[in-house]
Amino acid sequence: MSCNFLATALTALVGAAGGQSVADPAGGILGPASNGGVAMLSTIAGNTHLSITAMLLPTNDGFVALDGWEIPTQAGTYTLTLNAYDAGTEANTELMNPGAGVAPGVAGIPDDPSGRAGIGGSGVAASAPNDAEPNVVHVHRGQLGDTDAGSGFSDLDSRSHRWLNPVARVTVVVK
Repeated sequence: MSCNFLATALTALVGAAGGQSVADPAGGILGPASNGGVAMLSTIAGNTHLSITAMLLPTNDGFVALDGWEIPTQAGTYTLTLNAYDAGTEANTELMNPGAGVAPGVAGIPDDPSGRAGIGGSGVAASAPNDAEPNVVHVHRGQLGDTDAGSGFSDLDSRSHRWLNPVARVTVVVK
């Protein structure tokens, strides 16, 4: 299943439930410390909660999420910091695979927006978290990387790809 299909399906589900959705408010992939832009939403018609989800690249199944945060009714500016989560469906090998994310069952990281990933890593982890305990989403351990672009244990460069939680900041302005 492609990411576009999933985004379209999620948008349809939200709309069918009477909610509002904004797909890709940034207009593309965001790099570290980038601003995701502004999304205008209304709490009219009972839309009183905010949920956010987005895939993190370069990861194989890491994502950032906010689940059903109750939007305050009092005017003000509210800032939230969000952690990354790991779907646990694949081992966190930190290995690039351009075919990943295009077809079901193809493991690996589909893309590196910065273009600084290496090749030939041996893999950071050999098993997926869900191999031991199926269907469990957990807080992501972060990306480690290394500095060996031609081999090492990771295809990710620790000087540009390393991250730990939290991974996003959301500012909500209630008027």
